[in-house]
Amino acid sequence: MFKLQKHTLAEGYNGDQVDLHDRVILVTGATGTIGSALCKRLAAQGATLILASRKVPNLQRLYDQIERAGGSQPAIYPVNLTGASPADFEQLAQTVQSELGRLDALIHLAAEFDALAPLAATSPEAWMANIHTNLNAPLFLTQAMLDLLRDGDGGQVIFTVDDPERTNKAYWGAYGVSKAATLAMASMLSEEQSEGGVAVHVVQPPPIRGALRTRAFTADVASAAANPDVALDAYCYLLGERPPSGQWLVPPAA
Repeated sequence: MFKLQKHTLAEGYNGDQVDLHDRVILVTGATGTIGSALCKRLAAQGATLILASRKVPNLQRLYDQIERAGGSQPAIYPVNLTGASPADFEQLAQTVQSELGRLDALIHLAAEFDALAPLAATSPEAWMANIHTNLNAPLFLTQAMLDLLRDGDGGQVIFTVDDPERTNKAYWGAYGVSKAATLAMASMLSEEQSEGGVAVHVVQPPPIRGALRTRAFTADVASAAANPDVALDAYCYLLGERPPSGQWLVPPAA
């Protein structure tokens, strides 16, 4: 169905060894469960990060944590994807160009999920907020960043999805629909950019212990979810090895 190469990251791969000095990476959802852990890891490995999230206090806290740990000094960019327009993302691209002069990778980690609910009971407002945050905003942001990514050395876009065997079922609502559509979008974009100098990939983390899982499952099931660290090596592999476009990568724990 999708022209993406799905495979599991090799057991024992150590993403800590990836050298990311001289790489500029924009991460949305930077203060989320996976986002904050990934940003700390990437900064420790030398990457210059642009931390994008909606809550300024959380961004400032993550910034301070990275600095205290001795990681590369990041930049912060507050943005609410639910209300952001294409013009907002164009402004972000212009800011990256003027302040940093380049962009090597864009990692989409922001996600909107309210609760498991039947489609018949989903309000139009909740539907539109989920679809915009999880699907529309990543596309518009990617469009705005493509020129910067093409100008760099091996630009990359990495989308984050959920297991379609789980989220394509009843009650996953707009979140499930948006994640299925993200896979299709990534597959299309990977084909279209295959000769454009930008590699497009997908990471499918296992169920991660955090706010989203708590809302999706009962306490006992959510508590069995994995620590966010299990997902980090997949992103590091893609950033470090720079495989051909179209990889759908699943961490071993999934």
